[in-house]
Amino acid sequence: MISKKPALLMLICFCAILRQNNVFPGPPGELAGLLRPSIDYGAEKVFYADIKGSAPKVEVDKQTLKVSYYGFSLSYRLSSYNWRGEHDTGFSAADGAPWKELHNVMLSARGFYPISGTLTLMGGIRAYSGFERRLSRSLGGGADLALIKQLSDNWQGAAGVGAAWHPVGSNLMPVLALRYDSENEKGFSGSIGMPTGIKYRVKEGLAASAGVVPAAGTYRLKDNSPASKKGYFRHRAIVTRLGVEYNPTDNLELNVFGLYYIEREWRLYDRRGSRIERARLDSGPGMTAGAIWRF
Repeated sequence: MISKKPALLMLICFCAILRQNNVFPGPPGELAGLLRPSIDYGAEKVFYADIKGSAPKVEVDKQTLKVSYYGFSLSYRLSSYNWRGEHDTGFSAADGAPWKELHNVMLSARGFYPISGTLTLMGGIRAYSGFERRLSRSLGGGADLALIKQLSDNWQGAAGVGAAWHPVGSNLMPVLALRYDSENEKGFSGSIGMPTGIKYRVKEGLAASAGVVPAAGTYRLKDNSPASKKGYFRHRAIVTRLGVEYNPTDNLELNVFGLYYIEREWRLYDRRGSRIERARLDSGPGMTAGAIWRF
């Protein structure tokens, strides 16, 4: 049964999962190159921010490792929370840090099936677990299906449907996107939908990029959690980003971005998935750097 939880929160959570795979694969003839095996490592820091109405500040360090092989991907993310004034959180009944380390493991598969010279069918499925200590009752999943149309030499459009499920809540929603890409070595490209952003290729192998991406996650807390025993923690935000992407070789991509988090929200749920608390966080900066090696 589809949950009646706020649509915006569910949409952001779903988009945060879906955006890990670019909706736009490029012309059908280029699909094989997009499914190249790869190893992707990224490190991110979200600087200290206040929890509104509470005393403490919180900072988050994230490390992500993702291995992809011809459409199949396995990823692991460790999120480490650093607290100041955690003995007076105000956000929960915790006497001390509500949590310190959260883990996320995801297995996904994605395929592109050319129907004609201008039409491609894309499908994806994923299963994931977000947890503090135990995997039980932490599993979630999702799937999406979309048609991608090559509208012209420079324009692509995509339309379809996606679904996301988790013990805390589930949803069904449309997938819509539009992309422009210059055929020149230098020039602009951009997309609206998933992802949303603009890129300028300064020269071959070097590009400046800006965009807006969702960030979200849901985690099953440990059995004796001071925040919510056997409950759940969910976060969501909208992230603006500006940075550069550099390809010194055909196999290696390096990237660094400055980030700014807005519309940050935390929610606590009990073990049955009922919300028991909500908090807003101040907007604030962050940064991320990563490397992708494609075989």
